[in-house]
Amino acid sequence: MQDMTAQKMTSGTANYSDLIAQMTAPGSPFELEEAAPGQLRRFAQRPQNLGQLFPRIEAYGDQECIIFGDARVSYKDFAYRIRRLAGGLSAIGEIGDRVAILGANHPDWIASFWAAVLAGMTPVALNGWWRGAELSHGLHLTGASILIGDKKRIGKMPAEVAQEIRGRLFIWDEPGDELGGMAQPLSALLGEPLTTLPELDEHHPASMMFTSGTTGRAKAAVISHGAWIAASMNIALTTAVELARAPHLNTATGTVKLLASLPFFHVGGGQGAVLGGLIGGQTIVIPHGRFDADDTLRMIADEKITRWSAVPAMVHKVCLLGNPEALDLSSLNTLGYGAAPSHPNLRERAQALFPSLGAVSNAYGLTETSGIIAMNTGIDLENHPGSVGRAFATADIRIVDEYEDELPVGEKGEVQVRGPFVMSGYWNNPEETAKMISPEGWLRTGDTGRLDTEGFLYLLGRKKDIIIRGGENISAEEVEHCIESHPEVNEVAVVAMPSDLYGEEVRAIVRLKREGTVNETVLQEWVGGALSHFKIPSVIEFTGKPLPRNAAGKLLKNELRGSANSQFDEFFS
Repeated sequence: MQDMTAQKMTSGTANYSDLIAQMTAPGSPFELEEAAPGQLRRFAQRPQNLGQLFPRIEAYGDQECIIFGDARVSYKDFAYRIRRLAGGLSAIGEIGDRVAILGANHPDWIASFWAAVLAGMTPVALNGWWRGAELSHGLHLTGASILIGDKKRIGKMPAEVAQEIRGRLFIWDEPGDELGGMAQPLSALLGEPLTTLPELDEHHPASMMFTSGTTGRAKAAVISHGAWIAASMNIALTTAVELARAPHLNTATGTVKLLASLPFFHVGGGQGAVLGGLIGGQTIVIPHGRFDADDTLRMIADEKITRWSAVPAMVHKVCLLGNPEALDLSSLNTLGYGAAPSHPNLRERAQALFPSLGAVSNAYGLTETSGIIAMNTGIDLENHPGSVGRAFATADIRIVDEYEDELPVGEKGEVQVRGPFVMSGYWNNPEETAKMISPEGWLRTGDTGRLDTEGFLYLLGRKKDIIIRGGENISAEEVEHCIESHPEVNEVAVVAMPSDLYGEEVRAIVRLKREGTVNETVLQEWVGGALSHFKIPSVIEFTGKPLPRNAAGKLLKNELRGSANSQFDEFFS
């Protein structure tokens, strides 16, 4: 049995390498070029900016583009709306202006993003779950001069911040008295269609997306046109290779129907639906409101969804629910998940629920890499269930020690990546940019892992003090600072706790100044009053003893994590 498995894996690897070589050869659509040995590989036939791809989107014509509730919009009509919004933006702003977008997933989220891109402006994807202080930070950091969004979230913005962009604040659902009537309906921004697009090079900022770091406050990662295009072409190439390796997995017929469950303000939703969905001519089905397992299964059945992109927590929830209503879920043939820890058995559980599920993929990427840069799917996922896959064609992955010396195959160290998809840097933050990207262009992910002899990457943990809950990156330090600000708290440590649904949850260990003065609920409400709901610790434990520290006074968090590592496997037992 072991010999047969080894033979199968070796054969699959050779086939993969041969196909990559064929599909990236000179003259092919995915031809690769390298300026000099050891330098970045790029796609030779790449567009220079996203605007050059827009005629391709318009060419889909009467094909269904967006489904949102009862609304169904064709590519022709949606592209025309985008051009009109781009014309309106050009009339009130200039090339290079930042346009903030704040809202739940909605057709006009996508339209606003593309309109800003066509106008040569930079869309800023604000986290739709942020509260007042977090929103103020995002707007002031990026210097956004135009804000588009929905009334619920714009209504959370401090009035003094809204006053700064008065007259350039637009709401896509019917505005009421939010912010004293300072907001206008998005229809007021519709202008003459923008037909002549600015000539932008591939280094021009195409968007800003936020990421949490160990320093607490969110940083704005600048993603260029070239980075988005490299990321999108990598996915297209990898998909083509996998379908060539296993044609039986290509069970899709007709237009792909994508269920867009991932937030558009995250790089996964941006890469998958906002960009890839439109460029690929998919029908994008946008759910209303927050994720709900029942609604998701009904939508898959009613709309005949063929592709679903999710975080593991969403897949966990639908697997827990099962199919009690005996819905017809046979249309779903492709499932992709990533952005958070997942159990190797998740694929098997999903395939048991969705009878036609042929292609399941697990992926790895960061906001700073414009989305995923490695993917494990098809036969590789069966043979390497614990891996997030091999590097994309233009991606280099290496494992280094604490001195940033490259380690041999199989050894554990920090994962570093390099490629044309890496962000330009953090906006107005050269110090953090220098910490994240080496002079040679290597992105320090802060994740630990190893590579095997076939190039498969296995993630083993994180160097950075970040908790990933359902795809949301949470700075432990930020939550610690919030809890420490309570007058009854002496010291606190915030760590990740394994979760069957979310991958990880926030766990706080607190020592009070006086025992019994506050309880878990009081501190949870304290955090909820200042930070987003997903940053609230799900568990707060109290101790009367000093928290463990080393000689330098640094918290020994590994000792605190140990007591919460048993429950993750219970769901899969």
